[in-house]
Amino acid sequence: MNNTAIAHIYGSSYIHTGKHAVGIYLDRSSGDAILIDSGANEQAAREIDEALEEEGYRIAAVLHTHGHRSSCGGDAYLLAQDPDLRIYATAASAARAHPPQSLPHLSGGSHSARASQAPLRVTDILPDGDAQVTIGDVTMRVIALPGHAPGMVGLQTPDDVLYCGDALFGERVLRRQSLLLYASIEDARATFRKLSQMAPKAYVLYHGGVLREINALINPHLERLNSLTKRFEDLIATQPITLERLVQQTMQEHALDDSLEHYGLAMQIVQSHVAELLRMDRISLKVEQGALHFASR
Repeated sequence: MNNTAIAHIYGSSYIHTGKHAVGIYLDRSSGDAILIDSGANEQAAREIDEALEEEGYRIAAVLHTHGHRSSCGGDAYLLAQDPDLRIYATAASAARAHPPQSLPHLSGGSHSARASQAPLRVTDILPDGDAQVTIGDVTMRVIALPGHAPGMVGLQTPDDVLYCGDALFGERVLRRQSLLLYASIEDARATFRKLSQMAPKAYVLYHGGVLREINALINPHLERLNSLTKRFEDLIATQPITLERLVQQTMQEHALDDSLEHYGLAMQIVQSHVAELLRMDRISLKVEQGALHFASR
């Protein structure tokens, strides 16, 4: 593979060298390429498509780790090139295929650009538990990795390369962003434990690239999540507080812009941590003056 847009990992496993680590598996016997996610937008998908075509490969299928637009924003372009393209995702990912209201470097483009993209079209449903999927002569392992998004999975190639989606974020994201988006804190912790017990030849983080080991990343993720859960518990302990007030406090403390994107990000993060406190029976619900409040136990 001579094209600099594509980097080799092991065997037939590659990644796109752009902003996001789109996975690429090459079936040399058939000339088919299988993508793991499709990039944030048309530009990324076009670059991958043209690089593969230059090397004599055609994209036969896209396997999605989850349904956020930063991961499936290239689908519309790829479908325009090949209406028969097979697109795989779990049922939960397909049902929730929408742009998360997230920070710009995670969301891959402006709000208006993302909003104009077509909904995710899925031709084949991936299992959302540990299983296998076969495409042509290629069989990959499907690894359940929920947490960041419901129904998120990783894909492990025959070369023992595990594409993890957004189960973890790379060091650059951790340095730049104080808030991490996880839909379920409980599921995220379980996924971290699961990944720490695996030993593939390489891990690929969609926002972090290729890593030989990921244990050094897990503790910072846990510390970040635990610290934020504790912060919300402390705020609620001061006095009963509404969800809206928690969102406002979060946006102010983390210097988020007064935009719909950042508001949506803060809302999702607050909801996931409050749900975790409710699950642990650390807080309760009450209604005061017609508004729902969270209160300490």
